[in-house]
Amino acid sequence: VSPGPLSIEDLNGDGILDVFVSNGSSESLYVLLGNGDGTLQNSRQVTSGGNTFDVTAGDLNGDGVLDLIAGNTSDNSISILLAITTQVSALSQLNLDSAKNASDLIGILDTALDNLNTERTRIGSSLNRLDIIYRSNELSIENFSGAKSLNEDADISIEMAELVRAQILQQAQIAALSQSNIRLQLVLDLFQFE
Repeated sequence: VSPGPLSIEDLNGDGILDVFVSNGSSESLYVLLGNGDGTLQNSRQVTSGGNTFDVTAGDLNGDGVLDLIAGNTSDNSISILLAITTQVSALSQLNLDSAKNASDLIGILDTALDNLNTERTRIGSSLNRLDIIYRSNELSIENFSGAKSLNEDADISIEMAELVRAQILQQAQIAALSQSNIRLQLVLDLFQFE
């Protein structure tokens, strides 16, 4: 066995992740169904029709069940392995001929409804937690944007004070320069003879 890339998907729709892996040295794919407790069932071997180098899953025929797609190196082809699905109905097995059978059915339906409500509550709780995380992330983005703006944007009052200071210094330099020019002119006037 020469294991190739593996993928993790819920192949059988039971809500538990399963593993499937290609075998690059043979025509085999191995599917390991998850138990839901971190362990896997024994592998099931599926023949792909060529030496597989990669495998992925997707619902190719729209039946709501994942199908496998394998790339084959032996003949440069792709194998499509459609999942076999069947619809099962228990209506023919219902027996309501007696009060006990009807009462048993009501108990089964009550248990199913309780399980459904428990799952709805668990999913609702998860959605609420995700919504809280989403809102928290939105608030963080807004705060970071504000902080970024404070760091990047000019503070108008500081910039105006700096401009006024620069203008005062410039005017003082012009005044000092003009004063030195006046003194120089006075000295030159003293040297002139008429």
